[in-house]
Amino acid sequence: MEANDASKPALVPATEYVSSSPAVPPRVAMRVSGTSSVEARISDVLLPTEHFMFATRPHPVAFVGPIFTILIGTILFTAIATAKSHPIINGHHVTMDMFQGGLGALARLVAIVIFARGVLNLKDAVWYFFGYRIATTTRRAFVMSGLFGRRLRPLANASMAVD
Repeated sequence: MEANDASKPALVPATEYVSSSPAVPPRVAMRVSGTSSVEARISDVLLPTEHFMFATRPHPVAFVGPIFTILIGTILFTAIATAKSHPIINGHHVTMDMFQGGLGALARLVAIVIFARGVLNLKDAVWYFFGYRIATTTRRAFVMSGLFGRRLRPLANASMAVD
């Protein structure tokens, strides 16, 4: 039988591995090649009998609401800015803006506020999408938040779980 099976991931020594305990045996300091950066971030807080399971990020559907709001604001502003009326004044056809004066300014301001709110919501959705992870191990769940300075905090603890 061939010892090198293609379906099994190759184990490679973790050169960047930093153990929280000097008593950890060298075989624990092995990682599967191609593991995620999330696993590397939580490896320092893992208990000796604990193993990384998976990590997840928010679903891209978080962008739908802000994009829809931006689209509504753009359509509303375009409709207000381009709406024309063609009344007959003194027997002549005249082209005029439909929204004039204070009403037009207010309508344009409302459209700009809707658009700006959508842009701010999109910024928040991007920040949330790229800066939030949930990682689970065999015993605990962690929340990783922050885009540049990652904060790691335990979300749940299953320390009473039986192996």
